[in-house]
Amino acid sequence: MPFWIGIAALILLFPAIVVPLLVRSSGELPFTNLDQVDVKSVRSIDLLVIERPDGGPNIGMPHQLFPVPSTEFEAILSPLRKAEPVAAESPRGIWLGRMVVTLDDGRAQSVMFHRPKTTSESPTARLEIRIGRNQYVGPPVLEFIAHAAKIAGLPADEKK
Repeated sequence: MPFWIGIAALILLFPAIVVPLLVRSSGELPFTNLDQVDVKSVRSIDLLVIERPDGGPNIGMPHQLFPVPSTEFEAILSPLRKAEPVAAESPRGIWLGRMVVTLDDGRAQSVMFHRPKTTSESPTARLEIRIGRNQYVGPPVLEFIAHAAKIAGLPADEKK
């Protein structure tokens, strides 16, 4: 008898769990590239950059992202604009961090950052940017990190 009650409970709970997940996953993204983001419609930008290849301190913490001041929204987005779309999705590199852009209408979008596994070998290695299923190649990793560190008021490079 307890077995059948468990099965019935699973059958009844299945729609309550799966339907919201399907609705959320099928929703349209607020933006698919950073060129579409109008700074005037941004409520907040939170940034996390960890395990920096330049040896500098983390920008933000895994459970508390660095809140970018509103005066710096365009400054943090500008190096990421005009990122080149990737024709064929590549395997993810080393996870570098993320940025969460929250718009005035309450919708939020995460932008994931990865660095190629060859960053230590090539100072010109470019940032991998992922927004939903869309992948882009952005500015050089070290250039972006130095720019973000400056906005966060942290040292840009400790290896020099």
